[in-house]
Amino acid sequence: MDVTEKQILERLDRIIHDYNRVIIIKKNSDSQYLISKLSRKIREDNGNVLIVTNDIFVEDVCVNVVTDPEIELYCKLYFTYEFSDRFTVITGSGQYPSLFNYLSTGILTEEEILEAILQ
Repeated sequence: MDVTEKQILERLDRIIHDYNRVIIIKKNSDSQYLISKLSRKIREDNGNVLIVTNDIFVEDVCVNVVTDPEIELYCKLYFTYEFSDRFTVITGSGQYPSLFNYLSTGILTEEEILEAILQ
């Protein structure tokens, strides 16, 4: 069954209402690692944070797996919700350095990256 844009928007509205933070992570080479670390930290801190991803190989209670078109729409809607500080998008764009560049170069530690995302 195809999900309509209206259904996606309604789902996003419910998610934003139900959670303090929504972190969108688009599938890339580092997404599974990042999702694993973030979800563990969210559980440890008893955070009311939901990770939304299109990485189908992730299974976790803190993670909602969605389709590729749905994740693209969420990323487009980021600019609608960014003012609220409740909606964060993390992508693996080759155009810009990723969080993992900061980790591999020693600029930030893993803990600092996780804290920055969850702030």
